[in-house]
Amino acid sequence: MDNKVFGLTFLAVLASAMVFFGIANAGSYAVDNLLFSSEEYGENTYVGTTDVSNMEVASAVLTLSGSFDSWKENAALFVRYQDATAEYPLKHVEALVEETAAQAQSGQQNNFVIDLQEAKTRSFLESNFPGAAFSEADVQNIMDALEQALAAGQIETLVDISDDSLTVEKVIVSETSFPHDLESDGADLVIDALNGMEVAPESQFSLLAVLAEMNVWDVTDAELTEVASVIYSTVLKTNLLIDERSIGATQPASIPLGFESAISQDLGIDLAFTNPNHNTFTLNVDKTGKMITASLTALPFVYDYSVQTGGETEVEPRLIKQYSAFVSSDKTVKEDGTEGARIEVSRAVFDGNEELEIEPVSTDFYPPVHRVEIYPLETPDVASPGDVTDSDAEDTGNSDIEQGQDVWIVEDPENPGFDLDGDPIIFDENGEIVQTGQNEGGSVTGGDNANSDEQNGDEQSEEPVYDKSGRLINP
Repeated sequence: MDNKVFGLTFLAVLASAMVFFGIANAGSYAVDNLLFSSEEYGENTYVGTTDVSNMEVASAVLTLSGSFDSWKENAALFVRYQDATAEYPLKHVEALVEETAAQAQSGQQNNFVIDLQEAKTRSFLESNFPGAAFSEADVQNIMDALEQALAAGQIETLVDISDDSLTVEKVIVSETSFPHDLESDGADLVIDALNGMEVAPESQFSLLAVLAEMNVWDVTDAELTEVASVIYSTVLKTNLLIDERSIGATQPASIPLGFESAISQDLGIDLAFTNPNHNTFTLNVDKTGKMITASLTALPFVYDYSVQTGGETEVEPRLIKQYSAFVSSDKTVKEDGTEGARIEVSRAVFDGNEELEIEPVSTDFYPPVHRVEIYPLETPDVASPGDVTDSDAEDTGNSDIEQGQDVWIVEDPENPGFDLDGDPIIFDENGEIVQTGQNEGGSVTGGDNANSDEQNGDEQSEEPVYDKSGRLINP
């Protein structure tokens, strides 16, 4: 009886051993021949940037594991959302090298199979882009995009995640209101066309292009300037890029200094800006009562933007005394004159209370309108103290006028802006008359004295010369 039990027990143990041996051999066979076969990759086989040509799969696994660890130490993954960019910590990134090797196709460029942790990714997003409330679907889509970008094994990778597929709620990111003087039906049509207009990712907005599509005729440049200015002021408070913007010769009364964007349909003077982001911005323009308002709606920004003005300077008008045969006695005032202005505009970027950057935007210059008094044609024998006549400038052989003096210029009544010799009256950046006359070669002359350049030599003024609009003439 004992022998029989022993025999049965022995047979059972032997059978179990054979089963385990078979399973072990089958597993080893599967690993060696199915998962890590001895088959070699062919020529020109790459995984990421790693060459696994002519390697067996098992050997390739070891090579890829080492190369991926080395890559993590030197690589960088940058994630951009709207106006902020942060570096994703690659220590949380893993490569599934066995799956990578098994899926690699011989003779081709292959990618790694990358695995990111959802909790780590969500924590990264919340800490670096706190203004956006990412949903679970957003986080999963972002992880897929990051894994796909990392799969190529590049040393440096940039992924922009702020596209229109996000479910993050869009908000008003910038808004500006101005008083207006808009009265025409054409201005109302322009506002209606602009209200709700979408500015697509990485595309440009042009006000003149919008007008060309509308074919509106009964709207003035002054009205378009008011509309453009409120849009321009709104764009300045974002990361959108200003491509084209101009100012007029005189400051509009209803637009704050530094925020004018002049429009001229005939001259093609436009307001244009570009959306550098990967999501759509919606422009809204509304006229309510005496105020016109523009706003931009988009995914929330990470940073805050502030437009700052400074260096404001008033430019006093000068007194210009003219002589005319049409004035018999005393004087008449042709132009009362108004002050000019200069102002500097900049844009500051803040991360909470920390100032990150100050970017110069523009220096706007409006020349003064000088006071013009007209006297009888007969020139007085004795000039008033501090006054300079046009003929005095010519007698010296030099047309430079001493700063701070009033000026007597005989302006051609039939050709405003020019003296009786046909020479232009030129103003400097402060709106003061510094020279009259400019020959074809660009050298400054003193009235009829065409050789004043040679006579004065190095004494000629090296000061920059501006026209009435503040544009540089003689740098």
